[in-house]
Amino acid sequence: MALKHVILAVLGAEPSSGYDIVRAFDQSLGFFWTASHQQIYRDLKGLADLGLVAFERLEQDSRPDKKLYRLTQAGRAELHDWFEAPIAPRVNNDLLVKLLAIDTVGATAMRGMLAGERTAREQRLATFRALEAEHFRDVASMPVAERMIYLALRRGILGEEDWLRWIAEADILIGGLEG
Repeated sequence: MALKHVILAVLGAEPSSGYDIVRAFDQSLGFFWTASHQQIYRDLKGLADLGLVAFERLEQDSRPDKKLYRLTQAGRAELHDWFEAPIAPRVNNDLLVKLLAIDTVGATAMRGMLAGERTAREQRLATFRALEAEHFRDVASMPVAERMIYLALRRGILGEEDWLRWIAEADILIGGLEG
């Protein structure tokens, strides 16, 4: 998957300005796909150049005009083709590769690294749970797009819980190597 597919999916839900897309990344998409503001605007321009999105200029009184982007037929076809393609599991993870360095860095350093990872995962889990409590009290009555965001959030919650269980298991195993 590329950033262009994320942008196409956002625009598939509703026409949006570049600012709206950036805000979506800042508020929710950024938890599972990262992109800088510059990357988003660069890809929007590229999508427009390819004819996958079109925009209309909207005049604003107190601000510069803004562009409201929408999918074109070609953009819908691209999004459909991407959707139909199989999803390849992603396994790249720095933490898992760092495990291989235990003979060089030692078990104590490895446990320290795991402790830092545990703290980061606990904080992320707390953030996800707070978002769930604040924004997703009555999921059944929400519009479909918001329900899909909730499903992504739930995947994030379950993923962080799973990481924390794994870190606890790894800490025990690596703790047996100290000394």
